[in-house]
Amino acid sequence: MRTRRTLASVCAFLVAGMLTFETTGRPSWSAFAQADAHAYFNALVQRRDLWKAYSLRDSAQLASRREGGFSVTTDRWVTYDLAGDGDRHRQDAAKVVVPAFYATATLTQGVSAADTTLTLNEAYKPNFPARRVIKVDQEVMTVTAWLTETTVSVTRGTFGSVPAPHSAGATVLHATNSLRNQVRLPLGTEDGHDYFFVWDAYWTDSYVGVGKFNHKAFQFTSGSRDGDAIWLEPDMTYGPDRSTCWDPAIHVATFHVRSYQSLGGDANWSLTDGNKLGPGATDENPLGPRGDYCAEPNTWMRFFVHIRQRANDYDYIDMWIADERRDAMQVLANVPLSVRPGGLTPHSIFSFWIEFNSSEDQLLRVDGRDLVSYVRNFVALRDIGDPRSLLVRPVPGAEPLAGPAPPMNIRIVR
Repeated sequence: MRTRRTLASVCAFLVAGMLTFETTGRPSWSAFAQADAHAYFNALVQRRDLWKAYSLRDSAQLASRREGGFSVTTDRWVTYDLAGDGDRHRQDAAKVVVPAFYATATLTQGVSAADTTLTLNEAYKPNFPARRVIKVDQEVMTVTAWLTETTVSVTRGTFGSVPAPHSAGATVLHATNSLRNQVRLPLGTEDGHDYFFVWDAYWTDSYVGVGKFNHKAFQFTSGSRDGDAIWLEPDMTYGPDRSTCWDPAIHVATFHVRSYQSLGGDANWSLTDGNKLGPGATDENPLGPRGDYCAEPNTWMRFFVHIRQRANDYDYIDMWIADERRDAMQVLANVPLSVRPGGLTPHSIFSFWIEFNSSEDQLLRVDGRDLVSYVRNFVALRDIGDPRSLLVRPVPGAEPLAGPAPPMNIRIVR
């Protein structure tokens, strides 16, 4: 790994001089024309067709909305602190952490090691359905039933933990596989323009062996009362997902895009409700026709999305993915969809989310490890024409720090 990254860094340095600008302000690219991990981003933000840019290497961007940032809550699970990041794969990027357990409530009454009813400080019924795994101090329990608005029955000492007494006021955590605070970057597209979106992401090996589930990793939104409804979703599935490229010895996830629009749109867009996929689309989840792409851990990936947004007609999407070793591969080509015509901001893609959300809330990593990934350098260009000259793969980021590899899933059998 170190030899490969060192050679890649040397190659990037040797060809750094190839990155030049024409008189139009557009850069001339070569496949490796990057002096460092952020050279591509730095070049894009100098272009005349730049529309929006968010480096995500700025803690102010990741602060809560009331603090002037783009996080929807005050929780701190998407952060930027390169110097203080202790992860062995730390990167110069926004760090996205999905904890195994998240604090939700407290006990209002102490319990013995044999009690099977917990009384909570508030009505948290939606967070504690039957089979939900919870944790108090070092003991893991499984909810068997909801008894009242503030009490649940549990099976004690599950997942190899030991039943123990717990005091009133003890924190009750519930298992989660979803990010606690999403970051939503403002967009606001308009009909009559084409848009080119690009961003980088990196999944550490903390995701290896996590068990099969899906992350709504990112989201483009459109429609609804506030304009910010889920619409087009680049997803990651941690395991094989109808993909021909999957190799369990190499890959950590498979990629696809989910559309929240239905098939069957008429060739005449005006005869639809504006929430349809057009002729030629073969599936909405995953959106197709598509190409298969499987992701490797500890490797930067670069996502490219090109949307041609047309007035009173279907809009068309192309998408490519590249990584540190592979040139851009097209995964969507000219698929017709509809930026929603209704809501607070009609005919507009309202925002881009760093979402990392799942409907799977079972305990999937008994060792309790955090799931760690990184995201950086979101750029939106407008009216660029042919985007193919911009399909440049990312270069490696930081070298891994010394230290033990993260633990894999372990089930303790007694």
